[in-house]
Amino acid sequence: DGDPELKPLNENVETTLLVGPEGGFSAREIELIKAYSRGQVYLLKLGKTRLRAKTAAIIALGKCLH
Repeated sequence: DGDPELKPLNENVETTLLVGPEGGFSAREIELIKAYSRGQVYLLKLGKTRLRAKTAAIIALGKCLH
């Protein structure tokens, strides 16, 4: 489950946005992402509708900026 809301980004901190495949990240992929990020990762769901990866990237970036 993802965080209900994305927290505002700090412009002084480098940020990476990962958009998964249309079927979502696998449990193993999520485990690796969390391990690599040393726990500094937020999981976010963009709603119940399955989005194409290109569309999800645009929406996620919009949520990060506003």
